[in-house]
Amino acid sequence: MDDEWWDSIDYFLKFTEPIVDMLRSVDLDSPKLHLIYDMWDSMIENVKKVIFEHEGNDLISGKSSFLVQFMRFL
Repeated sequence: MDDEWWDSIDYFLKFTEPIVDMLRSVDLDSPKLHLIYDMWDSMIENVKKVIFEHEGNDLISGKSSFLVQFMRFL
């Protein structure tokens, strides 16, 4: 396996980590509905940060076609 493939795997894991963390935190036997909106916003911001770091764009002024597709999916 080459380094590019492992870099893709690393990016995928970094990209999905905030999503999985949010799902794990709300998958409990206690009421969490009141926290989901804040967790959702935090998860979106963390995913944005990973995408922009990977693409080398500025988080505030940069644009990402992958982020647009991701937000359309959500």
